[in-house]
Amino acid sequence: MEEKVKQIISDLFSVEKNEINPKFGPNDCDEWDSFGHLNLITALEEEFDILIDENQISDMQNFELIMLILNETIENKL
Repeated sequence: MEEKVKQIISDLFSVEKNEINPKFGPNDCDEWDSFGHLNLITALEEEFDILIDENQISDMQNFELIMLILNETIENKL
């Protein structure tokens, strides 16, 4: 799953996958603005067939937190 998320971020924000570390977030990428964040959430929801809770969306501020929230959301779906 981590590689899929890195690929989505890479595609959306035009960054190399090897640049994406646990703390990679909006401050590391000009394209990751509020609109870009919504596009990221939409792409993740479509890829993993989930709905991310509205409160969690604002918490997804770096790669590490994205992975934690995705794992939690997918586990709750099962």
